[in-house]
Amino acid sequence: MSNKKETLKSIWYKRSSNHLDYFIYMYWDRAIKHCSIDPIYNTERRLVSFRLSTLILKPGYRGAGIGSQILAYLKRSGYKIIIPMGVGNKKRLRNFYERNGFKQTFIKDFEYYIYKPD
Repeated sequence: MSNKKETLKSIWYKRSSNHLDYFIYMYWDRAIKHCSIDPIYNTERRLVSFRLSTLILKPGYRGAGIGSQILAYLKRSGYKIIIPMGVGNKKRLRNFYERNGFKQTFIKDFEYYIYKPD
């Protein structure tokens, strides 16, 4: 991965596994405790979106803008980004996603935050 300007799509198609979290770790490895990004395909097996199911930063790196940088990077991919919220009171997390351009939506009583590119 010598070219840091490679796009998310080009990196994705070079990989044989179904996780992109390794790419995020390449640039923010010191700050990330855990990250999981999964592809979502349509019926024709074409990549249509990504699900960011986990993004946990190490305590010393929280509040420094790294999470926003990672979301900005994912948004530049041109794909829809889906983030499941789980359960509980997560006001800070909701505010974080909304500040970063994600919209709250509910699908079958489950809460998600979704970013749709223009």
